[in-house]
Amino acid sequence: MGVVTPTWDRKWGWKAVVQDQGFMSALFGKFMNTGKVRGREETILFEGNRLKNIDPYSYLPDPNVPIHEVQQGEFVGWIEQTNYMKLIELEKNDSDIFNVKYLKGIGSGGRSQFNKTKSDSGRSERYGNNSSYGSDMATNPIDVVWMYWTLIPRDQKLGGSEYPEKWLIGLAADKVIICAKPLALNHNMYPVAVCAPDFDGYSATPVSRLELMYGMQEALDWLFNSHISNVRKAINDMLIVDPSLINMADLEDPKPGKLIRMRRSAWGRGVENAVKQLAVSDITRTHIQDAASIIEYMQRTSAATDSVSGMIRKSGERVTAQESKSTTQNALSRLTKAAKIASLQAMQDIGYMFAVHTQQLMSKDTYIKASGTWAQVLAKEYGEQSRIKVTPFDLIVDYDVVVKDGSTSVGGDTEGWIEIFRIMSQQPQMYTNFDMVRIFKHIARIMGAKDINEFVLQEGPVPPVQMSVNSTQNIEQGVQQGNMVPIEQYGG
Repeated sequence: MGVVTPTWDRKWGWKAVVQDQGFMSALFGKFMNTGKVRGREETILFEGNRLKNIDPYSYLPDPNVPIHEVQQGEFVGWIEQTNYMKLIELEKNDSDIFNVKYLKGIGSGGRSQFNKTKSDSGRSERYGNNSSYGSDMATNPIDVVWMYWTLIPRDQKLGGSEYPEKWLIGLAADKVIICAKPLALNHNMYPVAVCAPDFDGYSATPVSRLELMYGMQEALDWLFNSHISNVRKAINDMLIVDPSLINMADLEDPKPGKLIRMRRSAWGRGVENAVKQLAVSDITRTHIQDAASIIEYMQRTSAATDSVSGMIRKSGERVTAQESKSTTQNALSRLTKAAKIASLQAMQDIGYMFAVHTQQLMSKDTYIKASGTWAQVLAKEYGEQSRIKVTPFDLIVDYDVVVKDGSTSVGGDTEGWIEIFRIMSQQPQMYTNFDMVRIFKHIARIMGAKDINEFVLQEGPVPPVQMSVNSTQNIEQGVQQGNMVPIEQYGG
């Protein structure tokens, strides 16, 4: 699963300004301007939507609702790993943050007990990452539990309302509340989007494809590790030695080109019984073949087939174009299913929240650049302008959001449509009764064209060449006058 939160981000900084310089005159009772001076003022340098990813190990969903119905839950939250300086800066620029000063000097106590990232079931231990988070660090790391909570203000002594409201609560280091405010967003949704392509419709935490293959991956690791261990054992000599016959220091020397000396008491008695090599058998020689079978099962389970991975399947001498096309379409159809589910679960909500946040939270004028077909529409209304000024009041309109997730349609037979188009273009009865331009645009969309309308001529279609048929007498007369030339004279 993947979890993100759309937020409205403001970046503060300084910009150069021109200020009036002068003094307040007691004689005239007004400000006397003596000139201009260069200065600077703190202001918002950028504001806009920001998509922040949430660590699945730090995600705190409502266990009573399925993962794809996060908006139906009573709460949803996550744990953010930050530090004291970042929170102080956030308190300076955001009036909704408070009490950060009480976190100063908290040291290693800033870690939340709910942070499972560093626990036995977390990422660090599972993937072998070494982290000294929260212990003997020069900085002050702090865990903040952010929680969107639907509550009744009167019951929680946060107001007089007796009806549910969505609030944002921030708890730092499990000790200090640094944020508690009504959410008050126009879309009245939790600003959280969850994508889980392999959901079952009921579970709060569905089983992922990687988890389905976890057992096979462990078996695969064991097959490789045991084979390598057996090979390592085989290449290290296993010897039975009579230490009374040979010099052990010479035998234990790991350098190549050994010269092993016999003891004085064994001189002249032969070396056959001094050292004996134990028989070595590779009992793991079939592990590589077994590993290949497990890899094939994993590819079938995860849909990560050779064609999707960009590798050509080993088959006969020749692979037909239809076979290659069918294999690719079948593989892409499985991936398309996951992409479409992700689009319906997350992309639609993200696009809608972005639009609402821009309309509600935008505070400064900005300039935008129109693109696509809307550039033509806006140019007719406002004239030819490279950029258009937009104020917060210009956005107070009703609108529809068309979210484009970037997926490519694979539902049509491209070659079949091209053949139909070719036949129709050669039959007058067909192209006079069908819109050939729209059919061509449909074929282009199937083939993955983002916006075929970008190539439409703005001046309108080019008029066809006018052709006429002359009589033989007129043609001969034109040749005699030098106005016409037989086509046989061209081409060399």
